[in-house]
Amino acid sequence: MSKGIEQFENFWRAMDLAPSATYIHQKDAHVMRDENHRDFQFQVLPIPVLGNLRSAEVVILMLNAGYGDNDEAWAHARPHEHALMVEAQRANIYQSHQPGGYPFYDFNPAFKTHPGVGYWKGGAELAIKQRQMAKLRGVALELQVRWGVPLEHVHKVIAQKVAVLQWCPYRSKDFKRSGNLAKLPSVQAARKLACSLVDENQRLVIVTRHVEAWGYDGAHDSRGNLIVYDRKQGTSASLTLNSAGGRAILERLLQGGPSVR
Repeated sequence: MSKGIEQFENFWRAMDLAPSATYIHQKDAHVMRDENHRDFQFQVLPIPVLGNLRSAEVVILMLNAGYGDNDEAWAHARPHEHALMVEAQRANIYQSHQPGGYPFYDFNPAFKTHPGVGYWKGGAELAIKQRQMAKLRGVALELQVRWGVPLEHVHKVIAQKVAVLQWCPYRSKDFKRSGNLAKLPSVQAARKLACSLVDENQRLVIVTRHVEAWGYDGAHDSRGNLIVYDRKQGTSASLTLNSAGGRAILERLLQGGPSVR
């Protein structure tokens, strides 16, 4: 068992997730009062992590989960799916996943219209037209070819074996990193977990956006199970098969094969 993951779980399981007008971890509240955070969307659940850390073979370090017009439009247009999504988000916060399923829920076919699908998987039926990043589409398509299995099966593998860790858990429409945010206990918990995952050497860790926020300088910090992007690479945070991160994810998942829980 990863001690780093256990400590991170304990931190977030202490947060009260009862319905509220604002969702702020109680250990972060004193810092949040001292800073102007108008861009944060505290009315929605935070996203410290996306996926199941215990089953993940790959952990991607990002900066902050966005929240835009498509998220609001989707929540109003699809209240039933939105309610299910909130439950999936609660499971991620507490890391209380049931066996099987789609802990990285943007690969769950039940949420095919969710904006996050456009970002990670691609092919989302978005309410408001916008560019779909489809960051892991290339990896998924290559795994489909290599394994000779349906793409839907590959998506379930990714959902169980890839996780995303956010530097700052509170969602925003226009994120701006400030000095005070680095003092947030939740940010410190994420950084501590990231260091533990690298030191434990059991999972592939990929540092994409704002690598300095995670304590790295650039690609020269890469080693063993750690891949760090340079600033130019981090601008797009590409995970295509032309990127170091995308190729590493492909190779890591190929080692484990197409089995799922």
